[in-house]
Formats: sequence, C-alpha cells, structure tokens
Amino acid sequence: MRGTLRKNPLVVLGVGLLVGTALGGALAAVSPTVAAAQLTLPIAVSLGLIGYGWYSNAATIRGRWSTVLRWTGYGVCAFMIVGFWFGLISRLFETSFLLAIIASVATGISFGATVGVYSARLQYANDELASQNDQLDQFISVVSHDLRNPLAVAKGRLDLAADECDSDHLDPASRSLDRMDVLIDDLLALARAGDDVREQEHVDLSELCHRRWQTVVTAAATLAVETDSQLRADPRRLEQLLENLFRNAVKHGGDDVTVRVGDLDDGFYVADDGSGIPETDREAVLEDGFSTSETGTGLGLAIVTAVAGGHGWDVTVTESTEGGARIEITGIESIA
Repeated sequence: MRGTLRKNPLVVLGVGLLVGTALGGALAAVSPTVAAAQLTLPIAVSLGLIGYGWYSNAATIRGRWSTVLRWTGYGVCAFMIVGFWFGLISRLFETSFLLAIIASVATGISFGATVGVYSARLQYANDELASQNDQLDQFISVVSHDLRNPLAVAKGRLDLAADECDSDHLDPASRSLDRMDVLIDDLLALARAGDDVREQEHVDLSELCHRRWQTVVTAAATLAVETDSQLRADPRRLEQLLENLFRNAVKHGGDDVTVRVGDLDDGFYVADDGSGIPETDREAVLEDGFSTSETGTGLGLAIVTAVAGGHGWDVTVTESTEGGARIEITGIESIA
C-alpha cells in the first residue's frame, strides 16, 4: 500500500479527492439528501482513480508526477470555469433546461475534441514506434542468422587449420572470433531487452538468483544471497538482468570474486568485492558501448538498464562495503 501511494499519482489523486469530497460534504450548508445527490459523481470519480491506479500499476504511470499533475491542473481549471459559469447563470437568471443541455454539449465537444487530438498524436507515435520495432526485428534476424552462420564457418575452418599446421596467428584469430560471438550475444540481448515487459507476477528473488548463477561461467567465484524478498516482475526479463549483473561481476571482479545479493528499502542490490568502478565512470558504465575493460563489449550494464527501465525501475552504480562494485535496483513495487 505504501509503495503504491508513493509511486502512483492516480492513487494519491483519488485519495485526495475522496478526502476533499468528504470534507466538502460535511461543511456544506445543505440537507443530506442534496449533499448525497451532488457528491455522488465526485465520490465515483475518486473511487475510479484509486481502483485504476491500484490495479493497473503501470510502469508508464508510476513516478511520472509532472505529466499527470499538469493534465489534472488543466482539467481542474477548465471545469471550475464551466461550473462557475453555470452556477452564476442559474443564480442571476431564470434558466432553460434546453439551453443548459446545449451548453453542456458544447463543453463536451471541446473536451472530447481536445482529448481526440491528443489521442491521435499518441496513435501516430505508436505507429512510428511499431515501425521502428519492425526494423529492430529485422536487425535481430540478420544478427542471429546472417552473421552467426559465417562466424560458425570461420570457427570450423580455423579448427581445421589448427589440426593441419602450427602458427602463432591461430590463437589471436580464435580469440577474435570468440569475442565476435560474445558481442553478437550481447547485441541480441540488448535489442531484446527493450521489448515490452510482459505480465508481471510474484517472483522469489533468492530462487531466481541461484538459478541464474548456474548459467554463468563463475570459475572459483562465490554467490551469497542475503534476501528472501518476493517482488513483482516479468520473470524472463529479471533473469536476464541478474545474469548480466553476475557476468559483469565475475568478468571485472576476478575468478575468485564474491558476489552478494541483498535487500534495499524499495529494491535490491548486487555487490562484489572486486576492484570496483571509478566514481568518474559510474554513470557512463550504464551507457551502450562503455567498458572499463579492453576485452569487454560495454553492453552488459546497458542491458541491465534497459530491462530495469522496462519495469519502471532505477539503476544506480556505487561502491560496495568491500570496495568493489555495487549495482542498486530501486523503485520496485510490492517488494516484501
């Protein structure tokens, strides 16, 4: 409850409106019957906002206070003017029901047209995004098939050459092909990390950490999971995030690195006891292509950022208590 109130402006607005409506009904000098009749609509709107904000829990809404409050302000100003106008007219003149209907229709047309224009612009943006996603799918297809096939042929030919002759050039060529293979894997992961987050469900963070650790080449590295949190996430995407964090820790922390996973107030962290990340590079490492290692692709933490962003989470790079790297994932809803 507390996390939803803090992160979802619709719930906060609904609660505020409901409280204001109750206070207004208590202070108004009218009979209970009149108060009930006039406050039915505000109460229904309040409950609607609370219900929608609570159950939708959309990542596109949480944390975007400025946009929601700006449009709320526009709506309040517009309808206060309309309400004041109707109230003033009814006090000064003998009003006509037909003319009141005409005025209401005019108000509805202006409001509907404004929302319609906004909706049309949003649909246009969605169409453009769909076109870009189609191009991204084509890119993924090219990378996964048209590049992997000749790479596999090159590796096979190199193995045959190694059987037939001994050359100092074979090992560097093999390492280069292996690096290309890793780069292709990271590019595909980064491209797919931007996909829509699917339906979120309750996930056992500890269980997921142990499962993904098994897929990482860890040498003598150690995993210490210090959490029993249950959180809401897309399990497939969260697995991708954890795997990249573990790979990053092992790659930069050394073969015998210790990786710890622990709780935060609104999220969790993954920390290691390696050499850490210089303070001047902690924002840059989250960007595509930046790496503190000459052999790194610079895409691991960019993938983490993309997956977290799809959930509406935040990523922060800091220093662990052992002097290594600590990656904090925050802004997570319903964590226990």
